[in-house]
Amino acid sequence: MSILFTLILLIALVCLVIGLINPSLFKKVKLDTRKKVFCCFGIIFIIAIIGIGASSPVGSTTSDKKTSTSTADQVQQSAHNIGSNGYLRSSTDNDGIACLAVNKDDETALIKVIQAGDVQGLLNLGDKAFCVTNGSKVLVIDESVGLREVRITEGAKSVDQDKINLTGWVPFEWVVDN
Repeated sequence: MSILFTLILLIALVCLVIGLINPSLFKKVKLDTRKKVFCCFGIIFIIAIIGIGASSPVGSTTSDKKTSTSTADQVQQSAHNIGSNGYLRSSTDNDGIACLAVNKDDETALIKVIQAGDVQGLLNLGDKAFCVTNGSKVLVIDESVGLREVRITEGAKSVDQDKINLTGWVPFEWVVDN
């Protein structure tokens, strides 16, 4: 129902602007002055705003649930401060690998490559990034806005053993409890 009121609100707003500019367009409906146009479409506009508010669901909505979940996630994630242990979990590849940028400046390029699914781009980054298996144990050693620098302390699989003691930057939310 709120969609209907939103549509009415937009139509009333457009008609209000057009009518205030050129009221003669509404002569057929006897709104030939700016005052009449303003009163008619202004009232419709206000009624539509009230209708949107009245038809909006009261109580817990899906967006409220998402907000409370993300807030709980942020509280859980913020427990991983400098000096704390955690595990890497890439939000883009839950069963596979998590890639780390060697320098904070290279993190943006790495994220773009990951989001694009560009394997060749990942290879082109060369020594600016490395990957480990999701679930590798890490120690948080530094933080920045939206990022954490971590040291790999234990690999999730034997293939990760050569990455132990390497450091890299990952998105804040990739360091989890388990």
